[in-house]
Amino acid sequence: MKHHLDGMILENKALSTDIYKIRLSLTTETDLNLQPGQFVMLSCPGSMPVYLKRPFCVYDFKENEITIVYRVIGKGTQNLSQLKPGMKLDLVLPCGQPFKLEPEGNILMIGGGLGTAPLHYLCQQALALNPSRTIYFYYGTTWLHEKIPLAFEDHEAVKFFYHSDYINGDYTRHLFDFFSINLPPVPIAHIYVCGPVVLMKAVAQWAIARSIPLQASLEQPMACGTGSCLGCSIPTHQGLKTVCHEGPVFDGHEILWEEIS
Repeated sequence: MKHHLDGMILENKALSTDIYKIRLSLTTETDLNLQPGQFVMLSCPGSMPVYLKRPFCVYDFKENEITIVYRVIGKGTQNLSQLKPGMKLDLVLPCGQPFKLEPEGNILMIGGGLGTAPLHYLCQQALALNPSRTIYFYYGTTWLHEKIPLAFEDHEAVKFFYHSDYINGDYTRHLFDFFSINLPPVPIAHIYVCGPVVLMKAVAQWAIARSIPLQASLEQPMACGTGSCLGCSIPTHQGLKTVCHEGPVFDGHEILWEEIS
């Protein structure tokens, strides 16, 4: 069930040149049951007119405090970056379908850029569900300064790998190429991926070739956030499906990756 709530800004700070973290306290007594992979539709008021809420994935959620990491790329996020603690925003949550966490088996997570944000929340939930299994977490950015902090980098159950495509201005390699030469040394039971399409395509091909279950969280432009406008539809083996309503998390084996750009 979706809830229309007010959230008070507790923190809104720059993590790099154009990447920000905003933390909101939600005014509700309801158990929101916001799960990893789901997103929120958030108002972005400010000097530039923005008439629709914007979708944001969840970086962290606990005790009715939600944290979102976002990049300033348009009017909405430009407005958002100027807001101060104490101001209130309205939001709708939870939106979309979440990741499904299995209780057993080693996990592989691969996040590219801000696609790592929903995996951050997922990884923490996976550790709480079963702290004895191993999680192999691969995180990549284009530039070193774009790296966002992750709470579990030094956790004993997480084998953490970070890669930057460019170092000192020189291109090194793509995240998937980095992953390919630093493969997990143990069998993987479940794969979770979020990031640029080119990364998710490569991971999907790798998982399908090895018959490993894969869940992919897709990033598509959204307008309504309810599945009504069909603007965020993607092709699957079962026909077109909306990312905002039937996703954003999909079975990676069901997506027609060759038709997505």
